[in-house]
Amino acid sequence: MERNYSGLIPRFRINKKGFVMITEERANKTGSRLLTAVLVMALLFSGINCWAAGVRVEASADRVEPGDVFSVEIMAEGIPAEGLGSVQFRLNVDGDVSPVTPVNDLSQAAPEDVSVSTPLLISAPTATRSGLGPMFLDGQGASGILVLDNESMVSGSALFTYAHTKGATRSSEDGSVARFMFKVGELAEADQIVISLTEVMLLDGGPAYSLEYNESATVTLRCSNVMPSLPGLSLAAATEALATANLILGDVYEIDNTTAGYALGVVLDQSVEAGQDGECAGSVDLAINTAPDEV
Repeated sequence: MERNYSGLIPRFRINKKGFVMITEERANKTGSRLLTAVLVMALLFSGINCWAAGVRVEASADRVEPGDVFSVEIMAEGIPAEGLGSVQFRLNVDGDVSPVTPVNDLSQAAPEDVSVSTPLLISAPTATRSGLGPMFLDGQGASGILVLDNESMVSGSALFTYAHTKGATRSSEDGSVARFMFKVGELAEADQIVISLTEVMLLDGGPAYSLEYNESATVTLRCSNVMPSLPGLSLAAATEALATANLILGDVYEIDNTTAGYALGVVLDQSVEAGQDGECAGSVDLAINTAPDEV
């Protein structure tokens, strides 16, 4: 159940001591009661916290192809028994030469872009929508989750801040606090996508845990090809055809030709079957018989 009070308190932040910082407020009774409750929660848990934790970006695949969908988990790790009460992080996506574009749903992705589903659903993610991870979502109380920041990406960056409310069960140890859904457009020209986090704070309801590490992730775009048919080509022509398909020449060997049944000086066989899908920079061996040296 979503509790997004951005209309009542358009902009407020959790600082490193666990207090809420107000930068803009529209006063009304409901907003005042909410603000008071949040401040009281921060004060109640304002003791010194010496625990260290970490965050890690975990992609579902290290390599993808144009047209692929993949997910990215935001992992909170080493959370002590006090549990995780609030989360803040800025998601940064570098799409190399491809534009990074926010979409509500991946069905809206453009073919030239690296598309990211934002803002988050304040519920579980779907196959085409980003959402909260089970470490945070599964512990929510009857009043749901308080959403402070849930931005759509601008220039490859967006801020997310959310907190548990009364009755929540705060999770500890390791787990996902958010899952972002990505799609690489069929015409995307990027060689890699780098996903990182800044402005990270993990809190137990009071001060932020110290962060021992903050690990980013890099997803490489796989170069794919279709193996050309090479039999009948000369070595020079076959080598050129391989280069056009982003492949390289491997070993060149001969086939027994004691009956003189094979043509000379042309490709007789290839180690990768024609029409087969493959990755760029793979090597292909060729069988080419040559005339024996004259005595």
